[in-house]
Amino acid sequence: MTEIRFYHLLHSTAYEAMPLLLQKVSDMSMTGSVLVSSHIMKQMSDALWQGGRPTNFIAHDTSDKDSDTPFVITDKYSVDALRSTVFAVDVLPDEIINNLDLVCYMFNGHDSEVLNNARALWKIVLKNDANTVSYYQQGDRGNWRKKA
Repeated sequence: MTEIRFYHLLHSTAYEAMPLLLQKVSDMSMTGSVLVSSHIMKQMSDALWQGGRPTNFIAHDTSDKDSDTPFVITDKYSVDALRSTVFAVDVLPDEIINNLDLVCYMFNGHDSEVLNNARALWKIVLKNDANTVSYYQQGDRGNWRKKA
């Protein structure tokens, strides 16, 4: 069974929101993979080094899932390259979802192509009764409100 959480960005970028989400996860002693397109790996890495709080950085690596760091940023859309908890930005192939424990899918609500892909993925994951699916919409202060 896979838990899938959709995070609909409306008031900030993934570079601003991801460090805050990962900080909460890190506070719970969890680890994971951050799945991004290759063209934004450096920007996401920079955002995590700056951290979710003014004095913190999010420890991470860009090598492989066996790294000792809590989070690994990757552009490899393969289950073999991912940890069991994945934080994906804008792109998430549905064929990898069922092999993971937790997927947090963060998508840009102002990009029509990304939004349409998220809606299509929502329909796909709802068809599998083994999945637990939830939807969070970003509030104007950057907070998350569960909508479904």
